[in-house]
Amino acid sequence: MPKPTRHLKRIDIDPKKMTYKDGKMHIPTKYGYDVNVDFEFSIALDPTEFKSGTPVFSINPNLKKAVVVANKDAIPDTELIKQLKKVPVVPDEWKWQDFLVGFIYSNPQDPDNHKWFLQVRRNKQIFSSVPILGVDIDCPVSTFSWHDGFPGGIYHGRFLIDKKDMIEIKEEKWGFIKIIGKQPEGVDGDTSMIPEGVKFVRLRFNIKTDFWYIDWLDSKEKEVGKPVEFRSFVSTCPMKGIADYSKTKPWVSMRIKVDDIGQIQKMGEYVVINRKKKLIY
Repeated sequence: MPKPTRHLKRIDIDPKKMTYKDGKMHIPTKYGYDVNVDFEFSIALDPTEFKSGTPVFSINPNLKKAVVVANKDAIPDTELIKQLKKVPVVPDEWKWQDFLVGFIYSNPQDPDNHKWFLQVRRNKQIFSSVPILGVDIDCPVSTFSWHDGFPGGIYHGRFLIDKKDMIEIKEEKWGFIKIIGKQPEGVDGDTSMIPEGVKFVRLRFNIKTDFWYIDWLDSKEKEVGKPVEFRSFVSTCPMKGIADYSKTKPWVSMRIKVDDIGQIQKMGEYVVINRKKKLIY
C-alpha cells in the first residue's frame, strides 16, 4: 500500500478580484498563480410550485475545465512552500471550539489517498475537514466515537482536542503537523499495569466493536502480553500518529513512549494516562 505524498492546502481568495466573462472565470491568487475556470450553468424551473412569489428552481453548474497559470509575479516552489506553511492549519477566524483527529481511507476514485485529517467543530458540529499527511500530539487528549447509522455499518473513533487545552499547531514539515497544548503538571504514580520489557503503548480503535485497545510493544515493536480493552481514555502524554502502509489496508494508531508515562490506570471501561513530572527524551 503506497504512502500518500500529495498535500493540498486551502488558500484564501479575494472575491473582489475575480472576473467572469463568456462562461469563463478568472481567479487570481496572491502567490502569482491564477486559476482559469471554464464552466456552464443549466437552470430548471417548476412552475407549479411558487415560494415568495417566484417558481422553485435549481441551478446546476457544470465544470468543463480548470487550468492554473503562472503570471509574472509567480513565487518559486521553495518560497511557496515557506509561505504556505505560515497559513494556519485551523484559522482562528473559523471560530472553532474543538477538533477530532482521525484517519480516512481512500475511495475507488482515489485508491491510494489514505490520509490523516482534522474534523473541525463548533457546538459539536463538524463544519470543516482538513487533510494532513501526519500528526504528532503533545496536548491533553480524550476520545469520541459514533456509529454511522447504516445497517451493517461501522463505528468511527477519533482523538478529541479542545481549543482551551491548545497553544498552537505547528507544520514542522509540509503536510506534517504537531499539536502543542498546555501541559498539566506531571505525576509519578502507578504504572504497574505495564508489563515487563514494554517500551511503547499503542492506542488503536476497533470500528466493529466501538472499543479502544492498548497494545504493549517491546523495543522491536513486538507485542507483549494481552491487549487491554476499554471504551474511552484521556491522556496528557506526547503521542505520535502511526500509519503502517505495509499492510493491505493501513493500520492506524497512536503511540506513546513508556518513558513518558508517569501514571496509567484502568477504571472500569475508562483509562487515564498521565505524563511524567519530567519527560525523558
